[in-house]
Amino acid sequence: MAVTFEALPITDLAELQRHTVDWQKFLRAGGVQGGIYCDPVFIEQTMSLTDGRSLVLVIGTDEEGKCCVLPFRLQRERPPIQVGPYKARFVATRVLRLTDFEFAVRGGSDRIGILRKVMPFLRGVTDADLAYVDNTPTHEVADVGDHALGWSLRNRQTTYVVKNQTDYQRYWDSLGSRVRIELKRRTKKLKEKCQGAVLLKKYTRKEEMAEVHEYVTAVWSRSWHANVGSAVPFGLSCMERLAAERWVRSYVLLAEGHPIAYLWGYQYRAKYYYDSIAFDADWKEHAPGSVLNHLALSDLFGVEPPPELDFGFGYNKYKEHLGTHPEERAQIWVPFTWKGHAALAGLSLGERLGTLGREISKQAGLYRWLRNRRRQGHSPREG
Repeated sequence: MAVTFEALPITDLAELQRHTVDWQKFLRAGGVQGGIYCDPVFIEQTMSLTDGRSLVLVIGTDEEGKCCVLPFRLQRERPPIQVGPYKARFVATRVLRLTDFEFAVRGGSDRIGILRKVMPFLRGVTDADLAYVDNTPTHEVADVGDHALGWSLRNRQTTYVVKNQTDYQRYWDSLGSRVRIELKRRTKKLKEKCQGAVLLKKYTRKEEMAEVHEYVTAVWSRSWHANVGSAVPFGLSCMERLAAERWVRSYVLLAEGHPIAYLWGYQYRAKYYYDSIAFDADWKEHAPGSVLNHLALSDLFGVEPPPELDFGFGYNKYKEHLGTHPEERAQIWVPFTWKGHAALAGLSLGERLGTLGREISKQAGLYRWLRNRRRQGHSPREG
């Protein structure tokens, strides 16, 4: 398939909005595949076009017309190089980030084939040092290899999705007896602790976003995620805009009237996305995350069940227990310049040293203790 590409550099919101109508028209056309991360409404609300950041909107056209839209974020970064418990930063590097592999392509198009063609094009039209594609199913790049085309597959992880579950009872039965018993036990234990004062609140409408934003912020500030590099929850205006598009399906778990866990997620077309989930670390012994997942999944599959649910990139025990389809995914890194090659080499060295450090600490029986100490040290508490 002969494809020609055009790169549109976008540096401000007004410029982005000039392309929105045509971009959305393509996304809503029949046979176009793509996730929420490539929708201009989502990008408009989540991307900061400041501090040297811009959007490189790559549009591909073949003999039948427009065939793909790839929104790459171009930003200056100092990639972290992890050496044991310490983190160093490489010199400032220009990175092109395709946030999620679900960029928009016309139905039937080969996404990896599109990437193969677009990378040399990007090398010639941008001053980026590296290109980065997140959350890529490794079976789709199995024939690429670590060195073909200069690509490097890093951070391979097994994650889990839920597919083809149109009935909650059928999904619940598929989890296995041990998982079901444990979820019921933890939910019962929390309710007994709170004398029944446990409530799951669901949020979908724009006018509800102020309340959910307040709860999400409160839980986040008391979670271990707050200062360990996890994504910060969205601001209120972003939540309101996404809710106005009728994408939001989010939940907050209240115990004795106080928020102790939240799930910020949304359903875009046929897929539900777990975007951010956290719990108050002070309630850890009562497993608020497990209770939240138990109750939220009951609602998700009991009311308008999504054809697919994606727990997001990265392995976690709850994803393994609640998912029905394991998928290995990885990050694709493509260096364009000497600085990009050097940054990638530093990342590789840091990963190897980190793996070696984990193995040594596990053999010495210190790994779990060190991990918990790090989490506790980064988890803020109210005075």
